[in-house]
Amino acid sequence: MTQIDLPNTMSVVEAANADHSVTQPTGHVNGRTAGQGTSEAHPTANLWACVQAPVNRVDAAHALLGLDQRALRQLGAAEMLTTPITGSLLDNGHRILDQPGFPHSQLELAAEVAAGLRVLNAAGSALEAIPTWAYDDERLRHARGAHARTQALAAHSAFHEQSVVDAASRRTSSTFSETALSLRTLLPLVDSRTSLQHELVLVVLGHAAAAGIRPALEIRDGIAVCGRIAYRHSGNRGSEGPSGLRVGSLLIDVPDYRGEPRSVALERLRSRAGKRTAILVESATELTEFEAVIRAELLGPALP
Repeated sequence: MTQIDLPNTMSVVEAANADHSVTQPTGHVNGRTAGQGTSEAHPTANLWACVQAPVNRVDAAHALLGLDQRALRQLGAAEMLTTPITGSLLDNGHRILDQPGFPHSQLELAAEVAAGLRVLNAAGSALEAIPTWAYDDERLRHARGAHARTQALAAHSAFHEQSVVDAASRRTSSTFSETALSLRTLLPLVDSRTSLQHELVLVVLGHAAAAGIRPALEIRDGIAVCGRIAYRHSGNRGSEGPSGLRVGSLLIDVPDYRGEPRSVALERLRSRAGKRTAILVESATELTEFEAVIRAELLGPALP
């Protein structure tokens, strides 16, 4: 009997995520302390590594990048369904249907395919998060084709036999993400202002680490929070509080528009800050001037 090389079900998710998964922060990113910055890594990649696991990738990307959650779900689904390993799983799924005695003769293979199909079907439901008339491209069309193949294969009676269903359930005892958003997909969507804001957050997280505060960001209602640090992207309209980097009673941010007079940008920031002290910078290095006040704010009581 021909041996079929079928990928492990978890690999469907892992391949889409490449090696850019959201990891448990340790205060170090790519061998450097959070906040030090590096020319070899994008600030957003470094900040992404500081998000506390486990976390929903759509929620994390929405908080850090301010992108629409429907678009992120669709983007993640398209990424998962267009990976080579997904194509391989679908090809192998069709191939094993022709094996003699299937599924009972190859229960483990049947269960592995069934588990993979369940993950892909869950991802595929997000492909229409934004209707075709509003947005469409070649990758989405490719993903829709893969989803149609997934649905057709999943409808085969062999994958609904109780022994297969039970075995597949055991293989998916851990929680699978319904979307796969890798940094390889997200980083091209980061604008220069957001990238600079992320540099500021990293610097402040570096100060937090130096003060003995674990630099782990928690995603809460569209805001990235660590103790008295709270970062809200301006794209998250429904989130509470002013956008920018909040450190206790401080509101730190960069100009809204490149090249505008600093006095105009500062006045706008002060208006947004309300009773908070507004700090406007045009680069992460400018935060050095405010290091003492930032460290003092970090040591106050945690924000609610």
